[in-house]
Amino acid sequence: MEIRQLEAFAAVLTAGSVTAAGRLLERSQPVVSRQIQDLEQRLGFTLFHRTRPHVKLTEKGRELYDEVRPI
Repeated sequence: MEIRQLEAFAAVLTAGSVTAAGRLLERSQPVVSRQIQDLEQRLGFTLFHRTRPHVKLTEKGRELYDEVRPI
């Protein structure tokens, strides 16, 4: 798990979409999407329910956020 992946995860949650998170982080939308996908693959579970244009945390995503929020 890389810090940039966690930054992308938190930004998507805060911004409400991958596109908005990209703007917030000054990264392209495809980069943020890839970071989230890589994080999900590494963790072995889905973090977000994707419904364009917004995303919603899964239960496991909420658990992860609660764990990494202090970081």
